[in-house]
Amino acid sequence: RQLESTTVQLVDSRDKGRLIRNLLSLVVDAETSQRGYVITGDPVYLEPYFQARQELDRELVTLRRALAADAAQSARLERLEPIIRERLVTMERTRLLRDQPNGMQLVVDAVRTSAGRGRLLMNQVRAGLGEMMDSEDQRWKRLDGEARDSARLSVRVLGGGTLLGFFLVLELADVELGSMGVFWLVVAAALVLPAMRDGLRGRPRPRGGAASAVLISLPEYLLAPILMLVLTVYLRILPPL
Repeated sequence: RQLESTTVQLVDSRDKGRLIRNLLSLVVDAETSQRGYVITGDPVYLEPYFQARQELDRELVTLRRALAADAAQSARLERLEPIIRERLVTMERTRLLRDQPNGMQLVVDAVRTSAGRGRLLMNQVRAGLGEMMDSEDQRWKRLDGEARDSARLSVRVLGGGTLLGFFLVLELADVELGSMGVFWLVVAAALVLPAMRDGLRGRPRPRGGAASAVLISLPEYLLAPILMLVLTVYLRILPPL
């Protein structure tokens, strides 16, 4: 249950990080397209500009909803949203000036009198969204560590419990292991212990070949006890059910 909960939070953190990055990308796209139009006067730049502005409104709503349960991130977005909207206003004001007959000169005059306000706003947007992305990345790393710890614990519990259950079956059946039985137990242990060791260290085990294609659906620490049961029945150490 702990692993499941952590996995859900990991997915949630990934989705929030994606939304934050999308928001920054849209602001940059709008600024780039607007600048292209202001410099060249070519209307081809207006389509991506207007599209980015429309998507920005939707992305802000989506991100606000996604961060509703995160007080710290919600507060950051609340402080940042007015800055984003002011930057969009300055972009549109400059675009409208460029539409005038003497538009280029009007834009130059406006930039001189604004004392670099647009650049300052954009730097604040980048810094604010960067802070939000850093926070989400730190959360991701913390949850990833918790997920790995939970996975290692699952390996211990499942692997150890399955082996313990097998030996309990032998005990309840009052079975005397002969030399062949001991041999196959050693073989099974040789199969399961490396998988458990790598699982505890969080390292994936490489798989390949036809046998792996058939047995890949079973974890190795479960496959070995199953093989032990099959072999002990086959060798008449245990009676068939």
